[in-house]
Amino acid sequence: MDNLLELSLRDNAFTGEIPASLGRLQDLRLLDLQRNRLEGELPETPGNLAQLEHLLLRGNTGLAGPLPLELADLAALRTLDLRETELCAPNDADFQAWLVGIGTRRGVRACPSPDRPLLVELYNTTDGDDWTDNSGWMEARSLGDWYGVTTSGGRVVQLKLGDNALDGEIPSSVGDLAMLEVLFLYENQLSGSIPEELGSLANLQALSLRDNGLDGAIPAALGDLAGLEELALQQNELEDSLPSSLGNLTALTALYLHENQLTGSIPASLGNLTDLEELSLRDNGLTDEIPSSLGDLTDLKLLALQRNELEDSLPSSLGDLTEPEHLLLNGNTDLSGPLPSTLTDLTKLKTLDLRETDLCAPTDDDFQEWLEGMSAGARALRPSGWTIRPSLVVFDRLQPFLEGIFTGGTETGPMPPEHFQGRSGQFQRKRTAQRAL
Repeated sequence: MDNLLELSLRDNAFTGEIPASLGRLQDLRLLDLQRNRLEGELPETPGNLAQLEHLLLRGNTGLAGPLPLELADLAALRTLDLRETELCAPNDADFQAWLVGIGTRRGVRACPSPDRPLLVELYNTTDGDDWTDNSGWMEARSLGDWYGVTTSGGRVVQLKLGDNALDGEIPSSVGDLAMLEVLFLYENQLSGSIPEELGSLANLQALSLRDNGLDGAIPAALGDLAGLEELALQQNELEDSLPSSLGNLTALTALYLHENQLTGSIPASLGNLTDLEELSLRDNGLTDEIPSSLGDLTDLKLLALQRNELEDSLPSSLGDLTEPEHLLLNGNTDLSGPLPSTLTDLTKLKTLDLRETDLCAPTDDDFQEWLEGMSAGARALRPSGWTIRPSLVVFDRLQPFLEGIFTGGTETGPMPPEHFQGRSGQFQRKRTAQRAL
């Protein structure tokens, strides 16, 4: 039957699945299986029928599931009839483009997104009826029409529900949004722990859960998010030690974990994050030494470690940081000893805050000259009577990190007005997570 051109078995009582062997009928132009009792999914092999012009499956109510993507290889297809079946067209861009080119399509409908029930669960779990904006949610419309949801090919790729009065726990099913790239749930009333299932979001690039009431440990599974560029978990009630697996996030450019209840040492593995530009661990209960591996963060501009319980001397490797502008260590009363002479290599440093530490500056001429050349020295190191130089500008995004630098000191003279104007463009990163961090 290799030369068979037309196969019509319609209006019979054939049962079972469509055999994959039909894909061997290379010359077939017509396949008519209408009004039988066939069931199951359509096999991939009809995609091999390069000459097929008419595929008629109407009236087989047991046929169900997505059409195989291989059907898009049927360039000659002119008629596709799926009426009275449960077959559906996958939300794949190439497949949808192929469908548009078929002259006669009957009963062809898009497959429901597997993400819809996941969003419904999020809505129900976080008191969606009382969200600030829930327009479109729970309505029978495209998910892309739901507030805060962006889709591509029928799949959710961005979920931005920050500052929207979500109240409750994050359901673990959010980790099943397989194509998700951006997850913003910041500034809500979320509670409970961070689901470890979020570590399954292989496409995630930005995650912001800041300013909620989340507690428990940071899941080690977040270290599986290999493409993550921005992680903002600050201003929660997270506790326990930092998982060393965060050192696997080698694409990370910003890591904000400040204002939690984190304890233990800073993992040496954070030195693997060589693309990191901003690291804020301030206002926690972190202990032990500052790991020397942080000297490997050659792109780092901001290192904020204030108000922890760090101890001992500074590692000389911090002098290997070629880009830092702000080194904030104040409030670590057990940090002690002379500053490493290697710090003089930090030619871009604008802010060095050592208040409430026992760190001290070497007296050699080179080090003292370096201090003199900084835009702002550490409060504990500069002599009485120094004025704040107008070249130091506190940017809007840095104010939470630099707060307190200009209070309780001996500075004199008028405060430069540019300190309070903000330079919103100065420290903006061209990342999708900018507004959430």
